Amino acid sequence: MAGQGASALRAANTAVVVEELRQGGPTTRAALARRTGLAKQTVSTIVARLQADGVVREVGLSRTEPGGGRPAVLIEYAADRALVASIELGVGRTRVMVADALGEPLGIHDVPLGGRPRRQLPEEVLDAVWATLVDATSDHGGLQRLRALGVSVTGLVQPATGTCVLAPNLGWRDVPVASLLRERLASLEVDVPVVVRGAAQASLIAEHREGAAQDVDDVVLLFEDEGVGAAIIEAGRLLDGSDGTAGELGHCAWPGADARCGCGRRGCVETLASGPAVRRVVERSTGKRLPRRPGVSTYAVLADRREPEVLAAAAEAGRVLGTAASWLTALTAPRLVVLSGSLVLAPEPLRASLAEVLRARALEDEPEVVPGRLGDIAALRGVLLLALDGARRQTAV
Repeated sequence: MAGQGASALRAANTAVVVEELRQGGPTTRAALARRTGLAKQTVSTIVARLQADGVVREVGLSRTEPGGGRPAVLIEYAADRALVASIELGVGRTRVMVADALGEPLGIHDVPLGGRPRRQLPEEVLDAVWATLVDATSDHGGLQRLRALGVSVTGLVQPATGTCVLAPNLGWRDVPVASLLRERLASLEVDVPVVVRGAAQASLIAEHREGAAQDVDDVVLLFEDEGVGAAIIEAGRLLDGSDGTAGELGHCAWPGADARCGCGRRGCVETLASGPAVRRVVERSTGKRLPRRPGVSTYAVLADRREPEVLAAAAEAGRVLGTAASWLTALTAPRLVVLSGSLVLAPEPLRASLAEVLRARALEDEPEVVPGRLGDIAALRGVLLLALDGARRQTAV
């Protein structure tokens, strides 16, 4: 037991030193001891071990130590020694992000699919993703440097198993995303954490840590990627529900609606408030087919149009989405509602109508409605941050 306690203490002290180097930049051993409260000898021992493992490195001399004396050797966290990556499995686009061990992006790469993902089998999509991931990491030391992988899926995901239970707009059901990617990694003898999340949850994690919802502990995020979703943070904690699929606002029933949804049910909010739903309304009312642009969301296409039919349909979709969102805000009383995914690009009447309904339905203090700051990389960024968390729990990355 004593040995286990000493080992746990060493691990805890190492984590403190590594985190200080990550956050604080180049510094000296003496300064590390002061900032962490650890003994100088303890810090020197930890730094020597980390240096041998390539986690830290010496980078020159300081000007002077406080109080005078000879310049001391500076050490820094070697962020380029390891990689983390994330994958976005979306409806309009599929992408890969690669970052260093501090989470600083090294590049974002589109996955060439030659068509919409829902027209391809999951294995075919993942084969293309894998090829892009291999290529994207090749300029940074290859997949052998990978320490964690995050995956965002536009659909319902069980985080515990990494399975996409249902992604109606991709045409996927019960796809073991994490297992399929682990098999490919294992072929290169790479064994790293693989984190899989729904796109709405991933986007909220990113906006909460780095975007529009920083320092706000009660938030609802509304998400659109040719379908509608939501995610909730309450008291600073992401609400997962019993299986990780909490927040599926798009598949709540809308009174009186009867259109068939991609999930197989009828009358879902998504059949009235998604980009494709608005496009169908406009095409029926005008008798004209609206343009499709590969890799561009329906709402982004509609945002450039000023026909009365488009503006009216967008405003009605905003009313529906705002009313549905008010169900969540009444239950959770958030300070902030963040619009993410394609909603950031949606026609102005939709966003205005949505905000107006939320104001009208507020019982007490109305939540502020804001666009996400991270734009179309929020989901990619969110799962990358989660992957980085997983890597740091396992090793001194």
